[in-house]
Amino acid sequence: MKPEKNPEIYAMQPDSQSKPKLQATLRPFELNGGIGINLSSHLAADDEVAIAWQQLLVRLEGIFGKQPDLNGVLFLIGVQELGQGQRNFSKEEKQDLMHWAICRVLSLSEFYEPEGKDQEGWVHWKPTKKLPYLDLVNQEKVLKEHILLYFEQEVFG
Repeated sequence: MKPEKNPEIYAMQPDSQSKPKLQATLRPFELNGGIGINLSSHLAADDEVAIAWQQLLVRLEGIFGKQPDLNGVLFLIGVQELGQGQRNFSKEEKQDLMHWAICRVLSLSEFYEPEGKDQEGWVHWKPTKKLPYLDLVNQEKVLKEHILLYFEQEVFG
């Protein structure tokens, strides 16, 4: 699946049956005139991201019985993308899964692309453009925005 040219931030809104439903709020990402992230246009959307993130965590808690943190969500994405089902992972594999998930969600803004798979089925990613320098708060926000987009497109969509 080719990444979207204009990713969006998603806010979850209950539908008429009181079940969470993701609803898009258009906010194109741009970096130096290309596809990427323009934080100046997103700083006002901090509340939207925080609300959508909390609603995603509540939805995941309803599925798994426990509310995950950011690393837990990244782990879930990594396991989903690996496609080998539920199994025990070593500590190193868990770290690899979270790194893999970061590359996967950032591929939605074309920061990474898959390079191929190894014999064990693990995708190797290559960077396609340089990520902007961000402080830790904004790194986390950008990651959460991309995770929300991933769940909208790949899981709940």
